[in-house]
Amino acid sequence: MYTAIVDADRIDRGFTVYCNIGFKQINRSLTDEFREQANSWDEVTECYNVSGDFDFIMKVSVQGMKEYQEFILHKVGALEYVSRIQSIFVMETLKQSYGVRL
Repeated sequence: MYTAIVDADRIDRGFTVYCNIGFKQINRSLTDEFREQANSWDEVTECYNVSGDFDFIMKVSVQGMKEYQEFILHKVGALEYVSRIQSIFVMETLKQSYGVRL
């Protein structure tokens, strides 16, 4: 498998948001459904199942605030088992690396 690293600003998807998602309840069925949904959304570039106050963290790359609002309203917010959404907007990327150094 090959992966290309693309400058998100050059493809007009440089507005980056970390989106914390909380469920009303958590179980295998809902986790599997959310996994399928997150994998189908082009806006989501990374998604993690996490411990703590939220159940998932997604990295979302879109054109701007309006597109992010549409993503939240029509995709994430449309899932009836989602109870909380917290958005963290990236103002500047200080370091971004890929892979693991040996």
